[in-house]
Amino acid sequence: MENGRIKNILWDWNGTLLNDMELCIDCMNSLLDERSLPRLSPELYREVFSFPIRDYLLEIGFDFSKEPFEVPADRFVVLYNQRYPEARLFEDAAGTLEHFSRLGMSQFILSAQEHGLLERLLDYYEIRHYFEDITGTADNYAYSKLEAGKNLIDRHKLDPGETVMIGDTTHDHQVADALGVPTLLLAQGHQSKGRLRATGSPVLDDFDAIKKYLENHNGSIN
Repeated sequence: MENGRIKNILWDWNGTLLNDMELCIDCMNSLLDERSLPRLSPELYREVFSFPIRDYLLEIGFDFSKEPFEVPADRFVVLYNQRYPEARLFEDAAGTLEHFSRLGMSQFILSAQEHGLLERLLDYYEIRHYFEDITGTADNYAYSKLEAGKNLIDRHKLDPGETVMIGDTTHDHQVADALGVPTLLLAQGHQSKGRLRATGSPVLDDFDAIKKYLENHNGSIN
């Protein structure tokens, strides 16, 4: 991370603030069961989950010569929407948002989740007020997170040198890198610590470590 004071945080949502990995595995295992495909364990899931979602589904056995990609992708979203109250915010997620809010940082959400569902979830978990803006994608297929990020940065005239993205996947690192923004990766989400470390971005275990990292960074340039 360059020696600029961080004033803006772009938060990923699923697996970063929202602890929904078990729900995602359960929903996907329902689809795998319907097709007599091997089920996912948490350990296997964190090694195979990836973007684009189409490649992830191919990796775990879906055959798009037998059905279009959109069939399982849309069905997954239906199952997830039916059960999303089962997911919970990570411990101290709301407290961390409050912490950075009190420090005067501007906070945003940049998510691969469909925008309408993202809006409903933030209202459901009562944390919408922490964010200056939230940006999801236009469909259920997580195709357009980079484009959404470009639009968010342009809309708010954010300086990449004063901005950090916090996420939980290699895709978050890739998106942030394309945006010219450094990344902090949390190792409590949808991908294993080993996969995250391979990006070269700092990998941190929890929100306390995130707070300390940013406080140390900003404090060192006061």
